[in-house]
Amino acid sequence: LGAWGYGWVSGAWQFVRETDARITADMYAFSSPLDGRVVRREVEAGDSVKAGNVLAVLDDREATIRLDELRAEHVRLVAEQAEYDARIEVLKRRTRSRVAVERAKLHAAGALVDAIQHEFDYAKREFERAAKLSDQGVMSAKGLDESRTAFLMKQKEIVRTRADVASAEARLEGVEAELEEVRILERQDRKSTRLNSSHLVISYAVFCLKKK
Repeated sequence: LGAWGYGWVSGAWQFVRETDARITADMYAFSSPLDGRVVRREVEAGDSVKAGNVLAVLDDREATIRLDELRAEHVRLVAEQAEYDARIEVLKRRTRSRVAVERAKLHAAGALVDAIQHEFDYAKREFERAAKLSDQGVMSAKGLDESRTAFLMKQKEIVRTRADVASAEARLEGVEAELEEVRILERQDRKSTRLNSSHLVISYAVFCLKKK
């Protein structure tokens, strides 16, 4: 008994015993930027790792499908933009052609007004001269009536041609307004399409970076 007691005292003096021991260590949590099921672990508890080491491999089937969807959406947007550009270009050409036609009509109507204005002024002077001659008894009643008729015809003609000019101006203004609407629509739609396309490209790039 004495020998056992000596041994116990000697062991207690030389060794330290702990019944609830804990090891102090740094704990780090990590996660994947993508959701998925872990199909393989490359490290185990207690392994040493360095930055860039692969810790686990995820099932990438869903991620691959999503990546293909983004690629297809990008291709679709590019095709839609090309089709829209072609249509808007055709529309602009047609509208510009109509503008050119209406401007030509307005120019012709204006030139006709100038020509008829000269004829009207001449008919007016002739009628005034005929009226004076009639008062002096030099011009016959028939001659005065003919001069009056010519003057009134030119008066109606100048009114009609001026109305044609006003109508041509209105048509030109309307077609020019249509052309401006096409340009506004082009700017708005291109801005919207660029934003959608840019958002898709950004999502696509971020997705690729995450996938890597």
